[in-house]
Amino acid sequence: MGKSIQIDAEDWIISAGLIGLSRLFQEDDSMITQTGIKLTEHHFNDISERFFNYLLNNFSVVKRDVKKDELVL
Repeated sequence: MGKSIQIDAEDWIISAGLIGLSRLFQEDDSMITQTGIKLTEHHFNDISERFFNYLLNNFSVVKRDVKKDELVL
């Protein structure tokens, strides 16, 4: 196994960030620990692509406007 980092949920703002990270890697149950999240090299290699894909797929202004237009028509 490669290098890894453990991030513990010490307060609410870190907990919120860890929830966001866990949503990016929903298929990887092994990253969640009892106190937080353990990120490995695999996670760091994929995080930027997954982050922007998540934003584009879930918060797309174009998709939102198309749905709104379809409701009106």
